Amino acid sequence: MNSNQEKTLPFHGGAIVSFLPFTFFLIMTIVMALNAAVTVKGMWAGAFTGIVLTFILTKDRQQYSDTIIKAMASPDSIMPIACWIFAGVFTGVLRNTGLVNGVIWGAYSVGAQGSLFTIISFVASALFATASGTGFGAIIASMAVLYPAGALLGADPYILAGAIISGGAFGDNLSAVSDTTISAATTMSIDIAESAKRRFIFAMISGLITIVLIVVFSGQNQALGDIPFDKIEPYMNPMGLVMLIPAILTIYTAIKTGDIIFSTSVGTVVAVIVALLAGLATFDQFLWIKNGDVGGILVDGIGSMVDICIMALLIFICVRIMKDGGGDQILLNNAKKVIRSTKSVELAILFLSGLLGSITLLTVPSIITAGSTFAKPLSKEFKIDPYHVANLLASGSTMTCYALPWTITMVLTAKLSENANALFGDSVPTLLTSNMGIWCFYPIVLFFVLVSFIIFFPDKYKTSKHSTENSQQ
Repeated sequence: MNSNQEKTLPFHGGAIVSFLPFTFFLIMTIVMALNAAVTVKGMWAGAFTGIVLTFILTKDRQQYSDTIIKAMASPDSIMPIACWIFAGVFTGVLRNTGLVNGVIWGAYSVGAQGSLFTIISFVASALFATASGTGFGAIIASMAVLYPAGALLGADPYILAGAIISGGAFGDNLSAVSDTTISAATTMSIDIAESAKRRFIFAMISGLITIVLIVVFSGQNQALGDIPFDKIEPYMNPMGLVMLIPAILTIYTAIKTGDIIFSTSVGTVVAVIVALLAGLATFDQFLWIKNGDVGGILVDGIGSMVDICIMALLIFICVRIMKDGGGDQILLNNAKKVIRSTKSVELAILFLSGLLGSITLLTVPSIITAGSTFAKPLSKEFKIDPYHVANLLASGSTMTCYALPWTITMVLTAKLSENANALFGDSVPTLLTSNMGIWCFYPIVLFFVLVSFIIFFPDKYKTSKHSTENSQQ
């Protein structure tokens, strides 16, 4: 029995009260953003406070508690969390075993500099993010190595940073193991691997346009003779390129099997073996027990996903309260007053996901909210392919979360550039968040590619074989 057939969760004040948990979450996020103090844990507090306050206004305390438990126990909630945990471990292994160091060695060896190095940085960041499923992880690794090296190799610092962020956005949007892909697919109840495959053409078009824009806007190159090799050499390790083996294997397995837990498990095992055989890590780096404590790459990989898992559970609770309380019907009834065509539904989904992403600053909550209460029911009514809808949800949130100056991505990148400046001096400048967004070409281009496709090919997407099969399950 679905939520529409169950007894509506009653509130003092009516169905409008069901918006309170998520409204409180958004208000807390906005306040944090205005005070430059955006943290995932702060978002926890906003969501949890809204949930507790709404409990006071419910007419049926037991049903309210049951709603919370149903939200946490739902397959839609547990599936992405399970995938994130396994993907987090795989990400940690790749991040700590020298893949990026191998990439920079290869770039330097072929004489890459200036705009060419910027393009390589975009591709390297994209490969890393696609393999590991984490845009943040790719940005952290690339800004630590590729940014200072690229600045010394004559690349424009802002365009270089924008290319690195764009690469992270590319992988986060496309990877079959990213939280963005997982959230969009599970929200629409579709196959994750197939969803990634269906997004490939849009990602590649946007990626190629990004490369063209990098070439057009890149500054003048410096001569290789001006490069202080001794400062770059410690970050170079040709053996790091062998970590492409587990990365490529994981992508292949995820696409072929559609099983993210299986593919990341295989990738993690192979990555550990390859790293040990290549001498890129020792066993105690993966797992150690000493001085009454336990740690290592595997432990850190799991821990890296805890914050987002807790936040996702709280957001799922907020969304379920909204749905069970009748709030989703208020949204849909008002939306139907202005939405008259497939084209208007698609544009509304894309822009709503982007709007929520600009507020929550993360792709997952914006996708979950826009997908569950808006995109999924309207796509069924207008017979829009759910795989296309998942693409719109992921792309809309990717655009704002990776291109707006107040987002976590920008703050993180600016901080990493400050660290690089402290190490290498003024030749590697500290970046300002207010100046970075315009150079993050990929997420912006992707957004407009989707808008153009909706406008010029309005009848391209109908209910597909996959969506028909899904609806019958």
